[in-house]
Amino acid sequence: MDKPLACIEISSDSIKLLIGYELNGQAVVLYTKEKEIPGAIQDGQIVDMAGLVKALNEFHSITDDIAKLKINISEACLVLPSLGLQVYQNNKTTNVVSPEGLIAKVDIANVVSLVNKESVPNGNDILDIIPDEFVLDKGQRFANPPIGEKSQTLTIRAKVHALPHNVVYQYKAALNQAGFRLKKAAVAAYCYSQLFASYKDLPQSYVLVDIGAKLTTVSLVGAGSPYASLYFAKGSDSPHPRDRRCFRHPSSRREKA
Repeated sequence: MDKPLACIEISSDSIKLLIGYELNGQAVVLYTKEKEIPGAIQDGQIVDMAGLVKALNEFHSITDDIAKLKINISEACLVLPSLGLQVYQNNKTTNVVSPEGLIAKVDIANVVSLVNKESVPNGNDILDIIPDEFVLDKGQRFANPPIGEKSQTLTIRAKVHALPHNVVYQYKAALNQAGFRLKKAAVAAYCYSQLFASYKDLPQSYVLVDIGAKLTTVSLVGAGSPYASLYFAKGSDSPHPRDRRCFRHPSSRREKA
């Protein structure tokens, strides 16, 4: 069994912690915790960094007698909201370092680095790189890194997840200021799609609607992975209109004689 991972998600109204691991393609949850952060996030932007950092500090030490869990967390994965998510396809090729042409971890790092160095439109930041496949010089294709295979070149075909710079910077800065070391960052829509992909009775293409307290995101998921997303500032805590007449369609209004 792999060492359990700590994952932190910062949403409009709360911080959520999940500690678990993957076993045979299934997510195993050991522990969860949630803390409300009223007023810290507004329209997806952090407006009270000090308050958010203070709340995050409470997640360093976890003790649960019922779950028989006692753990100190210094490293965490960060789940960011899908605010302005853009997905790009990128293919890059690198020469294999080994004179014998045996692919090693350094070759995987090199080809991923080529993708990471390429700028994305609209001033967005690359948050995550999701390999679709690795291709060798004779056309062999691999879903996972082909360590030990023989080839003179290595090509990666990957999806690039990008978010607005201020979103990436703010959320990473909050985790850093709270004293956590960032292990990996991913967008919420992708995390959800990977969880749903583990359920074999669910479709691989669908519309994912995430209704938060103050924000709702709608993501299009195809072949088990998001490829477009939008959001609007309405959620479960948004006030409901008292006078429905304000929302009548113009065609329903009667003209005065």
